[in-house]
Amino acid sequence: MIKPSEEANVLAYSLKKFGSNTGGVSTSLNEQAKKIADVAYDALKNSKGASLVVAGSNNVSVQILANKLNEVVDSYGTTIDLNNPINLFQSNDAAMAKFVKEVESGKGPDAVILYGVNPAYSLPNGEAFKKGLKKIKMSVSLASYADETAANCTCIAPDHHALESWSDMQATKSRYALAQPTIRPLHNTVSALESFLVWAGAAKREGKDSKVAYNYIKNNWIQYGFPYQTEYSDSEMYWNMMVHNSCGEDVIAESTEAFAFSDDAMSNLTSKLPKAGKSEIVLYQKAAIGIGNQSNNPWLLEMPDPLTKVTWDNYITMNPVEMEGEYATTFDQENGLNLATVKVGSKELTLPVFPLPGQTLGTIGIALGYGRGANGEKIGKAAYPTKEYGGYVTKADGTPETVGKNAFEFVSLTNGNYSYSSSCTITKTEGIYPITSTQIHQTVMGRHSIVRETTLDIYNHKDKEAYNPAHMLQKMDEHGNHVEAPLSEFDLWKEHPVEHIGHRWGMTIDLSTCIGCSSCLIACQSENNVPVVGKDEVRKGREMHWLRIDRYFASDEEEVVGLRKDADTFSFAKAELAATNPKVVHMPMMCQHCNHAGCETVCPVAATTHSNEGLNQMSYNRCIGTRYCANNCAYKVRRFNWFNYPSYKAQTEINPSQDDLGRMVLNPDVTVRTRGVMEKCSMCVQRIQEGKLVAKKEGRPVVDGDVTTACSDACPTHAIKIGDWNDVHSNVRKGSENKRAYQALEEVGQKPNVWYKVKVRNEDNKELSKLQVVKEKHEAHGEHDAHAESNGEHQENNHH
Repeated sequence: MIKPSEEANVLAYSLKKFGSNTGGVSTSLNEQAKKIADVAYDALKNSKGASLVVAGSNNVSVQILANKLNEVVDSYGTTIDLNNPINLFQSNDAAMAKFVKEVESGKGPDAVILYGVNPAYSLPNGEAFKKGLKKIKMSVSLASYADETAANCTCIAPDHHALESWSDMQATKSRYALAQPTIRPLHNTVSALESFLVWAGAAKREGKDSKVAYNYIKNNWIQYGFPYQTEYSDSEMYWNMMVHNSCGEDVIAESTEAFAFSDDAMSNLTSKLPKAGKSEIVLYQKAAIGIGNQSNNPWLLEMPDPLTKVTWDNYITMNPVEMEGEYATTFDQENGLNLATVKVGSKELTLPVFPLPGQTLGTIGIALGYGRGANGEKIGKAAYPTKEYGGYVTKADGTPETVGKNAFEFVSLTNGNYSYSSSCTITKTEGIYPITSTQIHQTVMGRHSIVRETTLDIYNHKDKEAYNPAHMLQKMDEHGNHVEAPLSEFDLWKEHPVEHIGHRWGMTIDLSTCIGCSSCLIACQSENNVPVVGKDEVRKGREMHWLRIDRYFASDEEEVVGLRKDADTFSFAKAELAATNPKVVHMPMMCQHCNHAGCETVCPVAATTHSNEGLNQMSYNRCIGTRYCANNCAYKVRRFNWFNYPSYKAQTEINPSQDDLGRMVLNPDVTVRTRGVMEKCSMCVQRIQEGKLVAKKEGRPVVDGDVTTACSDACPTHAIKIGDWNDVHSNVRKGSENKRAYQALEEVGQKPNVWYKVKVRNEDNKELSKLQVVKEKHEAHGEHDAHAESNGEHQENNHH
């Protein structure tokens, strides 16, 4: 845990250990940071030529130190390919700052075109830029709506939405790609490419079904791309295949001489390093909101942040250790969080203080991308918070209140680059703020049957029983003695005939691969017409997401998430509190489609039943909303539909399906549920039926890959896989038989059709190695450790 001002010290410390030039930068570190830096040094030393050092800072001096360390560990030419650079997110901060200064002083150009940017919002001096923009004779914005910048331009020529546009791009030097429209333009918009061509005198307007952009891109690809390939002899076939594939073969970058690091860059580094402060602020981007481009998208506003699980807000993150005694560290539906005012230079913001374990002591964090439409700009209905029973929350002047505050004003220009960290002051302010989070518990409190993890060394050198032990329960033998027996010997009721008969749909989720990004959650919401419910309903625990990403921190009572250090001294009270710098696990949790589902046994009207393909089904027209099933679900994955969200007046401003245009977002293959029924993951049963139908029409059996779910399609790391468990060659069957595979809460006996895979960390953990040992075999009449049992500790968690 280090402050932003200490990043350079860590890099310099590592360079010094390698015997390299540190540029005069201090190598002084606290003992904790030094210990971790030593581990990093050993790892870099042992992986020369196969390692990579990445600096998270935008500071030039810090980046130079990182480049020097990459040279020392032989990254250039191996893990770093300077001949094939990434072209995304390129900018010139110094040039932009010069332009902004000229605009503010009234010395800007006679005309300016703004495409894909919103400087009036995203600049630290956005208000001054807006005033200067009005002094320019001709300012044209290609924004799709009248955002903070477009509202102050003389003309707006709105661009198509990305899904309405032809486009091409060069993400890297060697990779060219195409994007094609999926829908006819809905509004009176024009492709930005067409606008540029028309203004340049190279084309004429063609109306709503214009082919100007299409023809221009096609001609370019045939003129420049077709001659550089040999696979297709016909240019029209080449173009059609490029559109079909979205890209061509990589263009091999011409080999050049290896770049050499110049030590001249190491001079005068210290004068450009970030200044240390008692408190330091880090400005970051959330996974959903980013820099605010999508802050009018209610799906993303209601998406829980991967770490804090907060929706519809930004806030100040602070380590709860520092908050203790001054700020509230717990919250719920009735109790909010304290407010604080952060000041950087002459700018200040007041936001709630959120307790986030792992935040470096002496630092705070604030997300960018919030506070859009502060002056009432028409940026979308969902961009503003609403009252509990409908209508916008408004300011004293009648303009809508914003979702969060704009933290871009804390960005500073340092040595020609925008800096996203600096020293600050933070002062507690009167008032309590109602925060909205989907998860208010931090840990699993030693529950090893929910989350399991190990290290690569243990995984490679120890038996499966060390890190993924089989569950055993106690039973009485014929002599009246307690003996251990496997779960397969215990059944609550007759088995559903789904194993080895027809299809049995199942899913595997790799905890090592899941990064908690929540792409699966949004994909599920889109695919299955899951409604947006708004901040107040989420605060009441009524979010409707069919899939949630549980985030668990380790406590000081646990060696890793879920695994107790010592069964004899374990304290549930202490285990409820996350460690100061905890390990963290992300766990996707949806309906487990149990073969012995607790929900099915308690439904008084048989609305929830089991299919002959292993799916837990919901018959919405039978459901009367008793919610017995939710109470009896061990995984808490069922949602009760409190309102008719697509037309309920309290959601008029935020739900995308409230009008005819908004209803275009709905998937016609999935019903829109009405109020008073239970909802849950269906494992995308509509896609299962589609896959089976395609196979039937082609006169063949269903094969692995015919069926996918929205979550598995969207997962960027391929952590989620679905398939037919009865197909012995399927990925899901092989995954379920992997030695890392286990089922959450398996000991409850509900027999899920979802398998998780133990998280494996590539780190050294001697304490964990001592704990994860093969279970001892007890002799003589099933003798067992009564003391461990009295502490609620299963033997598979054994800490012998």
